[in-house]
Amino acid sequence: MVRQVWLFFSLLFFLSSVLGQPVRTDSRSSATAGWFSKQEHPGPGLFNLKDSAVEWYAGYPPGSFFHGGMPERASGNSISGVQRPEILRSLIEDFQVNENAGTNGSNQFAPAIATDGNGNFVVAWMDTRDGELNIYARRYAADGTALGSIFKVNDDEGCAGQFFPSVAMDSSGFFVVVWADKRNGNLDIYAQRYASDGTPLGPNLRINDDSGSDTQFNPAVAAYGMGNFVVVWTDGRNGNSDIYAQCFVLYGTAIGSNFRVNDDVGGGVQALPAVDTERSGNFVVVWEDNRNGNLDVYGQRYAANGTALGTNFRINNAPGIPGHRFPDLAVQEDGGFMVVWQNGLNSTDFDVYAQHYAADGAAIGSNFKVNDDAGNANQFNASIGTDMAGNFVVAWADGRNGDGDIYAQRLASDGTPLGSNFRINDDSGSAGQTDPAVAARLAEHFVVVWTDRRNGHNLDDIYAQRYGTSATPAGHNFKVNQDDGSAWQGDSRLAIDGEGNFVIVWEDRRNGNMDIYAQQYAANGTPGGSNVKVNDDGGNAQHSDPSLAADSAGHVIVVWLDGRNAGGDIYAQRFAPDGTPVGPNFKVNDDATGAGQWNPDVAADYGGNFVVVWEDDRNGNQDIYAQRFAADGTALGANFKVNTAGQPAGNPSVAMNCSGSFVVVWEDLRNGNYDVYGQRYSADGTPVGHNFKVNDDSGAEWQRDPSVACDEAGNFVIAWSDTRNGNSDIYAQRYAAGGTALGSNFKVSSDPENTRQENPAIAAGASGNFVVVWVDWNHGNFDVYGQRYSPDGTALGANFIVHRNRQKTQFFPEVALWQGSIYTSWTSNHVGGTGFDVWANVLD
Repeated sequence: MVRQVWLFFSLLFFLSSVLGQPVRTDSRSSATAGWFSKQEHPGPGLFNLKDSAVEWYAGYPPGSFFHGGMPERASGNSISGVQRPEILRSLIEDFQVNENAGTNGSNQFAPAIATDGNGNFVVAWMDTRDGELNIYARRYAADGTALGSIFKVNDDEGCAGQFFPSVAMDSSGFFVVVWADKRNGNLDIYAQRYASDGTPLGPNLRINDDSGSDTQFNPAVAAYGMGNFVVVWTDGRNGNSDIYAQCFVLYGTAIGSNFRVNDDVGGGVQALPAVDTERSGNFVVVWEDNRNGNLDVYGQRYAANGTALGTNFRINNAPGIPGHRFPDLAVQEDGGFMVVWQNGLNSTDFDVYAQHYAADGAAIGSNFKVNDDAGNANQFNASIGTDMAGNFVVAWADGRNGDGDIYAQRLASDGTPLGSNFRINDDSGSAGQTDPAVAARLAEHFVVVWTDRRNGHNLDDIYAQRYGTSATPAGHNFKVNQDDGSAWQGDSRLAIDGEGNFVIVWEDRRNGNMDIYAQQYAANGTPGGSNVKVNDDGGNAQHSDPSLAADSAGHVIVVWLDGRNAGGDIYAQRFAPDGTPVGPNFKVNDDATGAGQWNPDVAADYGGNFVVVWEDDRNGNQDIYAQRFAADGTALGANFKVNTAGQPAGNPSVAMNCSGSFVVVWEDLRNGNYDVYGQRYSADGTPVGHNFKVNDDSGAEWQRDPSVACDEAGNFVIAWSDTRNGNSDIYAQRYAAGGTALGSNFKVSSDPENTRQENPAIAAGASGNFVVVWVDWNHGNFDVYGQRYSPDGTALGANFIVHRNRQKTQFFPEVALWQGSIYTSWTSNHVGGTGFDVWANVLD
């Protein structure tokens, strides 16, 4: 039977827009001699379930890259009623920068599985190959042969998220997939029905019948007979969390309306339901329940028509002991059933426990422990299935070997263990496996699916294993998803030399772990060879947050956050104008404490001297540090601290003029809220004046994500995200070369709908003209907008949209100027099937 994963409210809220969580956002800067920027986001990862939390380490781009979560949607999804952007002439049309290379793809996780009376089975899962969370599935014959291709289950074409599927199959092969869906703004339960040959039966169907904006999530489904099924879920329509259900017959005809399962009259929280049926349609629902103050596992029996048989009953024997969670169950053909759950009786770890019941709901014996290890490892995420003969199989995630494995235990129809625990995954490495689900139908035959990282430290795939009689493996573990070439590529940076040749660098997961890749281009947009990997280490270390700068002759310096050493360091690589690496990667930060460094940015002057800035916690505080280098890569002095206050400072950006003077800007908490501060330096690294505040408002609003650019003479302009008007806008401030503010702060973004604009990047031309680009929610999706300015700060035209495609999601903008042309890059998922890619263009 299918197992359910708990959907954490905040996780869904964050993922609903573009797959991510709020993160410390990026700032970028550009100047004639070098274009520089950086972004911090969580390292790629996986859903790990333990106790009450789902931890999300975004293994693809952070989509809610806004402070404070998901932005408000503009009024409507069409261009009518919102600001019409200016369209600039393209000198080079939008083009994809990264190759869709490698055998590794995007992340797939949270699988569900069901089987029919002949042993054919279907697997459904969450999938990010389209750059957003969708539900995909695949059918298999009983011998493991794939029946057709992988197919997408949800039929909406927007950017809404679909989460945590459950699937059920009747004996004839009819199957139904259910999931939580945000296409209507709030979370609803949707379903898709399929004939036995995989033909969809009608469109996606909304299951919950409430008319409000309440949240429904955690669906589970069970099927019986010929096209009959029941769906259960967690429901917030009553102001607290309840379990609701809906019965269907004849392949989708609802019997009555939604009904509540839990019968408590208090304000208790009920969540994580699971459901299964016997052959005549009687069904049992189980869930976790805190009506008694601690989390217990409860159940309720039903007749096929939805009539409750008795009242709610508690399943775990030890009341008052916290930690009875994540239940699943399997119902035998005669109506007997077994419930499994994660048990916290052992105060040092979690175990898998079970309880057997007769068809009339009478408990058979007492709770018993399923896992047989004697250590303190955790066992969790249990799933259970039963075959036609009533034998059970339980699968779970198990930490007894130090990493996450999938283990299982067979049980006879009377609950007697058949043999001992056995390991399902057959890889020999230390990769993690989690999220198992199990299905059984033919006597002693069963299939287990799970989320697996054997193909990359931060790459989640769906794997499966078939078993025959006596738990004999039928072949080896096999990969279910096929999504080569859909790995995450994004968070790009752009630099231009004195002749208009340009280089783009980005984060790339084609090899499983995150690497830094680069691509050269001639001034006319012709690529110079293929994508090139920048970091030279092997292994599974993570590399992120790239930034780069170029001098007038085309020498390039790339910097990034590097995980090859404990704590995280800033590394760099120099390149000759023809793209040849000059020496190996080298470490920029000089501390020996193992402290963390992150968020690097770099700028270069015309002669190739460069300066790197980053965030650094070597002093136990979040500070801004910097290091100067000569053009040949020789360090000029030691690392030096930029901010002078003792409060946290972050998100640095740096710009350098043609003679080597430079300015650093960052966000700073010294006043109790985030402000933008700056510091000027002479070419020899001497501070010019003191740290200065950039934003001129006197309130407690936040100013963050600064980006700075300067012209040949040293005049500079700073752009940032600003909440002084409520939602975040883009503001800027111009400065003379001597540091004198030219006028006051001015608003760059001009949307009339008061939506959110964030993540600015800025570039300046030789004579002082400048352009700002940012991420904008104006059109109902995330798009990249921009605004041009003359040297005196006069806006040239209106806000313009950078890219031609306006579908799906565009973010992480970067910009550079050369001879009046605007070079931009960004991250987009508009192609579909290739995950997020790096795109670029040149505008007039």
